[in-house]
Amino acid sequence: MAAWVSLIFVLYSYSGWNAAAYIAEEIRDVGRDLPRALITGTATVTVLYLAMNAMYIYALPINAMSGVLAIAQKASLALFGALGARMIAAILSVALLGSTSAMLLAGPRVFFAMARDGFFPAFIATSNGGGAPALAILFQALWVSVLIVFFRCLRAGDPLHRLCDHHLHGNGSRRCDSATATASRIV
Repeated sequence: MAAWVSLIFVLYSYSGWNAAAYIAEEIRDVGRDLPRALITGTATVTVLYLAMNAMYIYALPINAMSGVLAIAQKASLALFGALGARMIAAILSVALLGSTSAMLLAGPRVFFAMARDGFFPAFIATSNGGGAPALAILFQALWVSVLIVFFRCLRAGDPLHRLCDHHLHGNGSRRCDSATATASRIV
């Protein structure tokens, strides 16, 4: 079972490879540039993922990795010391912010296209003067906020967690945690 659970993180590492397709109608030469972006993006992510895993295996014995979620931090600490680990953490943080930024740009295009095609309220298909799907971006921001506020179910002991457990699930924290996972997948 643990091996299957560990594959979830592998799945998440490749998430977003197809995001270039979300903005296909905004690409000048889509027939040439979209396949190039998808292939290059997937190949780059694959190489980076394999290189990071090779670094982890080089830095730590397998039994030292067992049960560790912050494996990059532990491997960086073993290879580069405390200062190097902090630098790697900073680099990974910037990379994650870049990924989030890319999805903030690509994600609303899905809502925009759905609204334009009649599968979402039509007003969301409105763009601003520069062609950006302004209302779709606003809708995504509002939707994410709703998911965070109502489904986040903070750590055990926090007031929102207790409220969620008590009112929604009859004190079943596992259900609350699965709501968090579901909400994060929707976003």
